[in-house]
This record gives sequence, structure tokens and C-alpha cells, in this order.
Amino acid sequence: MEKNDGVLTEEEVSSCLSNLGHSATGLEHVYQFLSAPGRNLNNVSILCNYVHLQKLELPYNKIKDLSCVSHMPYLIILDASHNQLTDFFGFQPPKNLKEVNFSHNQMSVMTHLSAYSSLSKLNLDYNCFSEIGGLLHCASLTHLSLAHNKISCISGLDKLPIKDLCLRGNQIEKIENVETLRTLQVLDLSLNRITSLSGPAESPSAGLHQPGE
Repeated sequence: MEKNDGVLTEEEVSSCLSNLGHSATGLEHVYQFLSAPGRNLNNVSILCNYVHLQKLELPYNKIKDLSCVSHMPYLIILDASHNQLTDFFGFQPPKNLKEVNFSHNQMSVMTHLSAYSSLSKLNLDYNCFSEIGGLLHCASLTHLSLAHNKISCISGLDKLPIKDLCLRGNQIEKIENVETLRTLQVLDLSLNRITSLSGPAESPSAGLHQPGE
């Protein structure tokens, strides 16, 4: 394969496409999935032309800009883990985006996601976040993982429909603000700085992973 200095080419794209199906309008056949892991990519702007994608996988590259997603109104699943992203959701929101994996990037600030009402699963492991924010309007969010960041307190999650919350490997010292998570089933707070389990008495009967597990 020719070296392309990190730029995704049309020839490469054609080898990465799969799942031929009907477009959203039903008037034509289009490829709905694209997977291009581990290709040393730093420029995927050509994907602006692939407006019918429903699933996009670009892990293990060197991508810093995902603005191409703004041109994918039908996107449902996005995996951009193991890249060099610093911009939190740096694109216009696809209205049906449900699953996003931004783990192993370089993000530090969570901005408001009020336009992402369909988002149900969000993985932000191994970034540089120091606090949780911007999620209060994510009315479908059931799975949230922020393992191995720099978070010191549990906040910004009031009344979200979260079932599985992972805050493993942060800097949390006490269990707080989980009593409003009425649907919580699994809570992982291992590898934090918690010295007492007092606090979640009024919370739902979640499966708590204790510190050090």
C-alpha cells in the first residue's frame, strides 16, 4: 500500500466500506459501515462525502479533527478511540447518534450535549477530564464510562437514566450524588481515594465495585 502521509484516500475508503443497504430515503443502495483502524491516519476529511454512513470506526489512528461527522446525519455508532482528539464532540450532532467511544484521547473539557438526546452509550476512558458536565439533557444515556481521568467528585448526573456508571481510577474521595440515579445497576468506583462506603445508603441497589477491586 502506498504511503499517503496520514491522509485517507478514496481508494482506501473503498476497501473499508461494508454493509450495503438502502439509504434513509430508500431510493438508493449505499454502504452504511466504514472501519479503518490502525492506519496512521491524521486526515479523514474525505469522509465529508460519505453522508449515508451509520457506523464509523476509526480507532488507533492519529486523528485530531472529526468535523467530517457533521456531514453524516444518519450516523448511529462512532468509535474514535485511541486518537489525538482534544475537541469534545467537535462536530454538528447527528440526530440519531447512540454510541460514542472517545476513550484514549486528549480531551479535558466536557461541553454541553443538549442536542444529543439519542445518546445512550458514552465511553470517555483515559482522557484528561477533571469534572463531569454537559450531560443533563442526554435523556437516553444509560452507559457512561469515565475511567482513568482526573475526576475528584461525582456530579452533573442528576436524574439521568444511567444503568452502568464507571468512574474507576479517578481521584474521588467520597460517594455522593448517586441517590438521584434511580435506574443505576452497576457502579464502579474502584481505584479511587475512597476511605468509607458511607454515602450511597439512599441510592438504588447498585452493584458497587469497592476501592481496590
